[in-house]
Amino acid sequence: MKKYVKPMMLSFQSVFQYRFNIVLYMVFGLIPLVALILLWHSLFESQEKIQGYTLEMMITYVIIAKLIEIVLLPEMHWSISEEIQSGDLSKYLTKPISYSGYWFSQNLGNKLVQVLMASIPLIPIIYLNRDYFLLPQGKYVGLFLISLIGALILYFTIYFLISLFSFYFVEISAFFFTVDIVLELFAGSLIPLEFLPEPLATLTQLLPFAYLIHFPVNIYLGNMMVNEIIVGIIIQLSWSVFFLLIISFCWKRGLNKYESVGA
Repeated sequence: MKKYVKPMMLSFQSVFQYRFNIVLYMVFGLIPLVALILLWHSLFESQEKIQGYTLEMMITYVIIAKLIEIVLLPEMHWSISEEIQSGDLSKYLTKPISYSGYWFSQNLGNKLVQVLMASIPLIPIIYLNRDYFLLPQGKYVGLFLISLIGALILYFTIYFLISLFSFYFVEISAFFFTVDIVLELFAGSLIPLEFLPEPLATLTQLLPFAYLIHFPVNIYLGNMMVNEIIVGIIIQLSWSVFFLLIISFCWKRGLNKYESVGA
């Protein structure tokens, strides 16, 4: 395990070297959140509930959803793509370390730092909306944290899988941007998935993306029964195992195509 702790510690150091840039990224990244909060305040002026959500539930939803996205959304696919395209992947193939394990460790270290960084701009936003921000019920806190771990693993498997497409395509940035946009919508980062028109709302329940953000936030809000939560966590893990199997297949096929001078 020590060989996987080292990348996590290096990730800590790397993030703190550019901590001011990270804070600026967090602050400007939360501007859309402020706009969403103002929008929902305006929409709830003439009604108490929309799609079963009160104003307090909606404000809490968008804040917690944005926090989860900041903390869990991986960014390593850009670096993995660059290593595959440049041929730098070769330096990992001769070492007694799992390439996916290395990046999971580094991603985990990066996200632990972002928990601290994200709190800097979020605290004043929560304070200004303190009359509308709901705290979780005690019995749901543990299940909420477990769902976050499940979402972290699921997020990683999805993004590690799409990064392996770099074995097959030279220019993949447009694909990455498209995935980011699709996941932001279908994961429930912008709005609850119940607000999507049919048949999209139903379709999202059949896809793994709803279990990235929408599922944990609804646990936080207490919108789900305990048995529903347990089933949801099992679904999270099942999707993660499914993607790991695909990753194993694509990794082996990709290495057969890979050349040390680049893909």
